[in-house]
Amino acid sequence: MNTISSSPATQDVLLTGASSEIGLRVLDVLRARQDVRRLFIMARKPPKRAPCAVSVLQGDMANADSLQAVASTLREAEFNGLVIHLAANSNFLEEDGCYAVNYEGALTWMNLLRSVPGLRRFLYVGTAMNCGIRPNALVRMDDPLPLHRADHLTAYTHSKALAEDAITRTAWPYEVRIAKPSIMLGCVADQPSRRDNILWAVKAIFTIGVIPVSPAVGLDCTTYDFGAKALVALAFKPALRHEKVYVSSGLPFDTSFSQFMRELADELAPTGISANLRFLDIPEFGQDWAEGEPGLTRSQRRLANALFQHYRFLAMNVRFDQEPLLEELEIGSADVPAYFAAIPTIARHWGAPRISTRSISVHV
Repeated sequence: MNTISSSPATQDVLLTGASSEIGLRVLDVLRARQDVRRLFIMARKPPKRAPCAVSVLQGDMANADSLQAVASTLREAEFNGLVIHLAANSNFLEEDGCYAVNYEGALTWMNLLRSVPGLRRFLYVGTAMNCGIRPNALVRMDDPLPLHRADHLTAYTHSKALAEDAITRTAWPYEVRIAKPSIMLGCVADQPSRRDNILWAVKAIFTIGVIPVSPAVGLDCTTYDFGAKALVALAFKPALRHEKVYVSSGLPFDTSFSQFMRELADELAPTGISANLRFLDIPEFGQDWAEGEPGLTRSQRRLANALFQHYRFLAMNVRFDQEPLLEELEIGSADVPAYFAAIPTIARHWGAPRISTRSISVHV
């Protein structure tokens, strides 16, 4: 990979995946920076109301022609700066879509950007969870990836691992950095969520009346606000010691997923919407659980399957080497927010009045 040792005082930035929860917060961080000359976002559909001083380019990671058009626009606009690539398909039930966007689309997009001479740096945002199933493990930056498909719970993590491997084996005319965030939810700061990208899981929980847990599972998560600041810092820093960095809280294994879910349920208790919810261990809430549960509709069974995959994904019981991130950000571990600190904010989001208990069918 090529390396640059300095950046212009002000530069252009293109952000993909800006409509996601993390993307919205990255966008806020970028808009507050004085060293951003022009800010572009790429989106499949132009937003009804684009943020001020942000140029919207229409592009779809699954459509090579649209990506070519975006690259041409950047070239004509004499784009000079960096790209932060957040766009991804994270739907656990759409295997073909995951590979089309996360693997084929990402590589097509990066190759098309070769035609933009002013592109100096590309931050590829992958996922720490592409390490496969490695229970009770501390995953380090020098671990070989990708692992075999059998070691992956979902097409999402496998497609991201394949893309990362292909990216690191390719020579690019611009500098490429890889950030690998662990799971992000909630904010320590009291900021309302602006996009319901986790409400599908909430509605599934309340609809089928089950919160899947695994008591022994360690939880390695961080918050959206910290994640956004870390990603932007990694994108802008003139020189990094590491080409790949885990964006992780690095929490110890005694931080259990079960404990988190029970604390969240306690936070939700005053709203009344957490009543009658069952906590089922992951093996008990298995792949075929919905088939034996009476009264579920077809859509509810699909939700149950997606929920099972989602929590199985969260319950991999791995921890990620945090030291490279702390070195790059020049901060101490005490400055990394604990996921548990975000529980009240998550509870306010999950327990918002827009979730109607009248439409929830809880099976006791």
